[in-house]
Amino acid sequence: MDYNKMKTLFSTSKKVVLTSHRGPDGDALGSTLGLSKVLKALGHEVEIVLPDAFPDFIAWMPGADEVVIFSEQKDKAAKLINEAEVLFALDYNAPSRIGEVEQYFVAAEGFKIMIDHHINPQEFCDEYISQPEISSTSQLVYEFLEKMAWEDYLSIDGMECLYAGIVTDTGSFRFRSVDVGTHRVASIFMESGMNNAKVHQLLFDNNQASRLRLLGYCLNEKLEIFPENQSAFISLTQEELESFHCSKGDTDGFVNYALSLKGINLAVYFVEQNGLVKLSTRSIGDLAANRICSDLFNGGGHMNAAGGTFEGNLEEAKDYFKKNVFLNLEQYFNK
Repeated sequence: MDYNKMKTLFSTSKKVVLTSHRGPDGDALGSTLGLSKVLKALGHEVEIVLPDAFPDFIAWMPGADEVVIFSEQKDKAAKLINEAEVLFALDYNAPSRIGEVEQYFVAAEGFKIMIDHHINPQEFCDEYISQPEISSTSQLVYEFLEKMAWEDYLSIDGMECLYAGIVTDTGSFRFRSVDVGTHRVASIFMESGMNNAKVHQLLFDNNQASRLRLLGYCLNEKLEIFPENQSAFISLTQEELESFHCSKGDTDGFVNYALSLKGINLAVYFVEQNGLVKLSTRSIGDLAANRICSDLFNGGGHMNAAGGTFEGNLEEAKDYFKKNVFLNLEQYFNK
């Protein structure tokens, strides 16, 4: 990243569009909202365009109601992207991760900046911050603000958004990607007056009854444990998911319950959606979840947290996983 070039670029008011990936999570929404608030405070005209809707449990973030959802407002979103002088790609490493937005983003003539923490970034922007070793894009956004000498423009609302992104992408600071820098950013926010307990409450103590009932069903009826492979599955058919009348994002984090079992180093959550099986994997230590997903399930992610898809039904997906991962588990450990 050429920060002198960045300072020159933003020395005059610009039309800016911030984008993030399909299925926006806490880091995607938090990083875009946090950065947008600073850019607006600096006098820029800023819009956020996301490919599809975000889950209810992060909808409390200040400014979330102003986000343009491409799947619901295609013409408006396309116009904003086309007219933008600067475009940000936040929390994704390849244009394919923004779905239908890709064609408009790639064709746009505006200056493009990527800030991301996923491995194997593709070249589709003009400037890059790509640091896979960092725990979240929200952390990278704050470090970007510091290097631009913009951190004083970050409001408490903006801190709450970035902090929520950090908390959700680090599993509440428990993943191995958390470093001294992660805690440094959190401490700066708290010293500035941000209420960390408020953010945690809004993220984790704001459940609908349907979500808790579904979680109970998963743990009681759908948890499969394979002690010989130190692994566990949770799986849901589309019919089961729909029977609990759940909202988007209600199953986020379910895979972590399987990983919390004593003696389990690999957990997988399988769910049928729109003719495919989507899976989320979590691992402990040197077991590379991202290589499992990239090698076998057309996916990827971080070493201990990744995802992918399988063409087939739920039982076929689980059988495929057992045959191709359990029988070759040693090859997925980073030596």
